[in-house]
Amino acid sequence: MSGLRRRGCFPLSHGFAFLLWLGIVATAMLSLAHGAVSDGLSHPTCATCSCYAAATEFYVDCTGVGLTAIPDLPTNATVVTLRRNFIQVVGEGAFDAVPSLRYLHLQSNGLTNMEAGALRGLTLLQALNLADNALGTFALDDLAASAAALTELDLSSNSLSVFDGSVSSHATNLETLILRGNDIVSVTNLASLTHLQHLDLSSNRLTSVSATLVNALPELRQLWLQDNAITRLDTTPFVAQTHLEKLSLASNLLTQLPTSMLAATTALNSLDISENSLTSIGQTLLAGLSQLASLSFANNEIVSFPSLPTSINATWVSGNPFDCCGMESLVGTSYIMDLAEITCNRPQNAAGLKLVEVATPITVCNTTLPDQPPAASVVSIAATTMQAQLHVVHGNAFEPVFYTASYTGPGGAVTNTTCPAGYAPVLYTDRLLPDAPCEYLQRDATTNELVDPILVDLSNLKPYTNYTLTYIAHNELGASLAAPPLSFRTLESVPEAPASISFLGATSRTLNLSVTAPAVANGFELELYTMGGSFVSTLSGDSGHFMASGLEPYTTYSVRARVATAIGSGPWGGNFTFATLEDLPSSSPTILSAQATSSSLNVTWAALSTGTNGIITGYAVYLDGASACVVTNQFWCEVTGLNPGTTHTFQIAAATSLGYGPNSSSYPVQTLPAAPAGMPTPMVSNVTSTTARLQWTTPAQPNGAIIKYIVTVTSPTASNGTIELPGNQIAYELIGLKPHTVYHVAIQPWTLASPGNFSSPIVFTTQEAVSVGVQAPAEVSTTFNGTILHLITPEQPNGAILYFNVYVLEQVQVLDGYEPKVNTTMFLVAQSNSTMVTLGGLAPATRYTLASTAVTSAGESAQSAPIVVQTADS
Repeated sequence: MSGLRRRGCFPLSHGFAFLLWLGIVATAMLSLAHGAVSDGLSHPTCATCSCYAAATEFYVDCTGVGLTAIPDLPTNATVVTLRRNFIQVVGEGAFDAVPSLRYLHLQSNGLTNMEAGALRGLTLLQALNLADNALGTFALDDLAASAAALTELDLSSNSLSVFDGSVSSHATNLETLILRGNDIVSVTNLASLTHLQHLDLSSNRLTSVSATLVNALPELRQLWLQDNAITRLDTTPFVAQTHLEKLSLASNLLTQLPTSMLAATTALNSLDISENSLTSIGQTLLAGLSQLASLSFANNEIVSFPSLPTSINATWVSGNPFDCCGMESLVGTSYIMDLAEITCNRPQNAAGLKLVEVATPITVCNTTLPDQPPAASVVSIAATTMQAQLHVVHGNAFEPVFYTASYTGPGGAVTNTTCPAGYAPVLYTDRLLPDAPCEYLQRDATTNELVDPILVDLSNLKPYTNYTLTYIAHNELGASLAAPPLSFRTLESVPEAPASISFLGATSRTLNLSVTAPAVANGFELELYTMGGSFVSTLSGDSGHFMASGLEPYTTYSVRARVATAIGSGPWGGNFTFATLEDLPSSSPTILSAQATSSSLNVTWAALSTGTNGIITGYAVYLDGASACVVTNQFWCEVTGLNPGTTHTFQIAAATSLGYGPNSSSYPVQTLPAAPAGMPTPMVSNVTSTTARLQWTTPAQPNGAIIKYIVTVTSPTASNGTIELPGNQIAYELIGLKPHTVYHVAIQPWTLASPGNFSSPIVFTTQEAVSVGVQAPAEVSTTFNGTILHLITPEQPNGAILYFNVYVLEQVQVLDGYEPKVNTTMFLVAQSNSTMVTLGGLAPATRYTLASTAVTSAGESAQSAPIVVQTADS
């Protein structure tokens, strides 16, 4: 709450509404006193609402009767009050029936919408109160011609975030605009409101006030901007406000005010800038405000009391951190309304006292700055602590109040956290002396005089480390120059554990690490463990740089380090984890199975679990040394398009992001056989009369191992035969053939699956042979000198019979030693290519023994059995 509001002041908009209501009531009473009665009293609405007439006004008061819509109103109504109902929407033409309406009160209804044309025809409307509703938008231009006579508009306590002042020439008579208690962040286009005198924008969300907005209102008398979030004002926001009388900027976020912002507001008589964060009021800010009678700048951060215009008769100033030096003269004045509440912040001996309680004058205000202190001196020093002596400053310092010490160097703190007797809290100025422990200023318990020595204890320092220490003497006027720095080095000690191990880089087999020593070190140790806790190695060195090698790829290691000095080794530091990079897999997957069909192979393998050296991104399958497939999220691969009965080898390799590792061992597998495709090609050679050599080629696509061949031998004139031969044989000697015979030979290959097709038959003819089975000629007829014989075709002619020979056999008995024997002599008597032969020139009555032979291209056959022919007597 601002100073003005604490004094019970309120914006004119409240007063205006209140006075307006009083005027209405007074007029009504006066009219009633004269017995004025309007014809509208008989209107049905007047049965629910209060209706009465006064002079020229007719009043309809429907306050709190539970309306949800605009009621039917008497046509002569001039003042309508519809407060505290439940009317959420005012529709178009809602007041068409009351053209004489001059005052309309719609506050406290929960109103969310004023439809376009809701107020049409109300050309006499002077005051419109829409306060305490739920309107989210409203523009003056919505009023259009209805706003011609409008002088007051109250939109306070709605939900507006933006107010657009665009308005036609019909609404330029507006004098009071109340926008208090909304969520407004922007107000625009007020230039047409040239008669506006009272503008209330308090309790909104404004962050700035532009000169363009305010200077467009030359007749403005009162401007209420309190309780916003204003952080800045334009340099001359009120340059055109020569009539401005009241201005409130209380309860904002202002840290400074432009010194010339009020230069033109010569009529200003009330200014409230309380409850901000102002640190001063410039001398020129209030200059020229000869009419200013009321001023509040309470509850800011103002240190120096400003010079006030002589016209001031009431001001509120408490709640500021005043330096009371020079303010003693204000005690006893009457225009400071909260004089009893002014509390001093300075000087020190008056801090916390009411201004009316301090001694007059405050003599400490006349002190001078302390002399520069001499350098501190070392009392004792260790590895982590140091005690220094400060020296009392004499000379022109008037009662030094305290010393502050500060030092530079890594780490450290002040050990004192509570103040013993004779010490007082001290405000340190250096980050390394936190928590305002105690001032290092000793006073004699009896005389309260300064006593040497003044000791400073520093702890938690870094061993064997350089520091500097300085200090400053303070009094109420300020601080001395800093004492010359004292430089010192703490002693060595066993080092602390290293706070961290830095990662410099890695390969798949190495880690490049660095250990930062917490002290001057002459040795480092590094230990590596697996994440399972197994020890890997210890590395030692004179520097903190380590290259750990011989590690496993893509493996996380736990690493700790410690540091040694000449005093000894410190403790091991915490464990840090580092990982080597990926590498190619060092092992290969294990093939689990390979299932075959006649044309495909399906191989499965186990996921690589050892030697992965990274994240396995996929697997490559090689068939007979060539890539067959690449997979990512599976452990099988099917290779199709293979030939039946063929032998193959599989190999599998796993891959990381860097590539593929070694191939697995070869895994042999064979496709299942199928019926051979393609037929053997038979060939015949070395054909004789009874034999032939048969050869053939294997099928072009055997589709497996040929387990046998079936050879069929057929002949139209000879018996047929089938021969089964082993699959590895591709030649066969045909024997027992008939000479001069046509043979058909076909070959059928077989696999384990099924037989193939027979080959196209090869046709060949055996060679001719000497005829076999020549039968004895048959006698047809015989005369005394000749005979006709029928020569019979041999049982096995073994070729084409070229001709027949006919022989006469003569037998002569001779002695073979002592044994008689018969010699037979053959005499060719006829050759015939016909089976009928005539022998002539025979002797009558003679016996002839006759035999025949058949002659083929192979030769003459054996003679037939003989026959005897007897010629007749002549």
